Amino acid sequence: MIRSGMCLAIGCNMKQTKARKSIVTLFNSFILTGIVLGLIAFSVMIGMYNYRTSMQDLTSKVSKYASLAAISLREPIWNYDETAVSSVFTAILLDKDVVAIRVLGATDDKTTSEKKREAVEKTDFAELLKDPHHFNNLAEIAKDGKAIARVQIVASSARVRESIRETTMLIAGFSAGFMAILSVFIWGMGKRVLARPIRTLRDSADRLADGDLDQVIQTGRNDELGALAGSFDKMRNAIRKKLADLATLNSAGEKLAGIHDQVLALETAIDVMSRQTNVARGSIYLLDKDGSLKLSAYSPKYDSEVDHMPKSFSMNEGIVGKVAQSGKICFV
Repeated sequence: MIRSGMCLAIGCNMKQTKARKSIVTLFNSFILTGIVLGLIAFSVMIGMYNYRTSMQDLTSKVSKYASLAAISLREPIWNYDETAVSSVFTAILLDKDVVAIRVLGATDDKTTSEKKREAVEKTDFAELLKDPHHFNNLAEIAKDGKAIARVQIVASSARVRESIRETTMLIAGFSAGFMAILSVFIWGMGKRVLARPIRTLRDSADRLADGDLDQVIQTGRNDELGALAGSFDKMRNAIRKKLADLATLNSAGEKLAGIHDQVLALETAIDVMSRQTNVARGSIYLLDKDGSLKLSAYSPKYDSEVDHMPKSFSMNEGIVGKVAQSGKICFV
C-alpha cells in the first residue's frame, strides 16, 4: 500500500510538472496572436479598398470608351463604312480589359457589327453579358440629334482580381517576414524582461525554502517584478526576525528550566521580555495572600541611591492595581 501511494504521488507530481507553462510563452502568444489578427484585418481592408477603387476606375474607363466609340462610329455607321468601324473596334480592343464590342440598332437588340477578343471569340455575346465577372456599358450613337445606333462594350474584371491577388500575396509575404522578425524580437525581450527576473526570484524562493536567509535579493527594479522582489525581501527579514525571536525564547526556556529559585526565574523572565519589547523598565507583581500586589522582579536593576524603587500595590490602587483587578490592558 505504501509503495502504491508513493507511485501515485510521484505520478501526480510529474503530471503537474508537465502541465506547467512558461509565462513568457503565453505572453508572446497573446501578443503575436493580436498582431496576426491585426495584420489579417489590415490585409482584408486594403484588399477591399483596392478592389473597390480599381473597379470604380475600370467602370469609369469603360464608360469613357463607350462615349468615345459613339463619337468615333457616328460617321462610319452613317456611311456604312465597315472598314472604319472595324478600325475603331480594333483600337478599343487594344485595352486588355475590354473583351468585346458591338453595334446594335437604335431601337432593337439586333447586332449589326461586333468584334471579340480571341479568347472569347466562340462565346455568344449573350453569354458574355451573363458572366458575373463581366460588365458592360451602352452608349447611344446620334446623328444630327437623332439616334442611329448604339454601341455596347463588355469589359472583364479579371485583371483587377489578379492585381488584388498579387497585392494580397505581397502583403501576406511581408506580414510573414515581419512576424518572423517580430517573433524573435518579442521572444528575446520576453526572456530578458520577464524570464530572467522571474527565474532569479524563483531561485531566491527555493533558497529561502532551503533555509538560506543571508542571501541578497535584488529589489532595484522599478516595476511589478521589483515590487515582488521587495515582498520576498520583506518575507526574508520577517522570517529572520521570527527565527531570532524563537532562538531567544528557546534560550530563555533553557535558562528557566535550569533555575529553581523563584526570584531568579522571574528576574530572568522580565529581563527577556524587556529586551524583546524594547521597553525602558519592566516589573512583575505577584498577588500576595493578603490581596496586595507584591513586587517580585524588575528590570533593569536599580542603583542603591535611587529613591523611587518600585513598590507594592493594593488591588485597585493606581494604574497597576486597576489593571490587575480588571485583567485588561490599560493605555496611558
